[in-house]
Amino acid sequence: MKLYHGSYTKIKEVDFSKCERYIEKLMLDFQIDEMQATDLFYSSKIFIQLEDETTELYLKPWQEIYEMLKKEKLNSN
Repeated sequence: MKLYHGSYTKIKEVDFSKCERYIEKLMLDFQIDEMQATDLFYSSKIFIQLEDETTELYLKPWQEIYEMLKKEKLNSN
């Protein structure tokens, strides 16, 4: 199993439903399976920015964040 959270921050409860929409969209848009989409999302620069509260990226609509994620994926190929 992969460890997706590498900080010392204590997490009381992980709410994967907040990430579910990104995973589903990645699967559809890139024709990849759930494991690949999950790895792609959690290893992205966008996810790192989402984790960092100082960026306030989490305040943006999920669709805008997804477009940034998609652009990152397309630019990495």
